Amino acid sequence: MRAIYNLLTRIVVIGIGGTLCIDLFTTVLGFFKVTTNGLRFVGRYIAYALDGVYSHDMIIQTKSVTGELLYGYAVHYIAGISFAFLLLLLYKKEWFYKPKFLPAFVVGLISYLPALFFIQPLFGFGVAFSELDRQISLLFKTSIIHIIYGVGLYCTARFVLFIKGTKHVKIS
Repeated sequence: MRAIYNLLTRIVVIGIGGTLCIDLFTTVLGFFKVTTNGLRFVGRYIAYALDGVYSHDMIIQTKSVTGELLYGYAVHYIAGISFAFLLLLLYKKEWFYKPKFLPAFVVGLISYLPALFFIQPLFGFGVAFSELDRQISLLFKTSIIHIIYGVGLYCTARFVLFIKGTKHVKIS
């Protein structure tokens, strides 16, 4: 039972770490006047969904709601932790004790797909931002953010091993 608890704790910590890397990256972008409103729109969507509104012609034009950024961050971190579970499903528990870069990178890329084909249409942006004038720049910025997430998963997993002082761990 302790081994399961330790594994679940690692998954959660690694998911939070990967997501935190996105937030650090977008904070740095802000210093260069590059804005990212994705979390605000996610939060706005959630707030409206709680009131029974599930799709929008264009969420940018939908009235802002109190607490939308808080909702956005909550969903952002829940999603980051959830995608970290893909590492367990795709690469088994061994990855968490001997992390490799490519699996984390792949999960970062996989995390990009729901954003393009599910979330953007719900916001009224079309599939892969097809309804917006800045489609290419938005696709590029969003792809970089998801790559950063994958890199963050890997770096956090390595950091967890470093903190635990474990180079080789017996996997039970």
